[in-house]
Amino acid sequence: MLPAHQKNIVYGSITANGNVHIGDKGRSSGDDYDKKNVIQGGTITSGGDFRLGDDL
Repeated sequence: MLPAHQKNIVYGSITANGNVHIGDKGRSSGDDYDKKNVIQGGTITSGGDFRLGDDL
């Protein structure tokens, strides 16, 4: 069985005083992922801007 294609996955928690951006900048080729831009089993604490997803 082939491994799942995953990108930008957070397992656990992130705490930051500033901005948190999870995702790609611009378009990426081959956007065929089983999971992408996911927070799994954790929390995000940000003192600034929080963004989850790609900036197109």
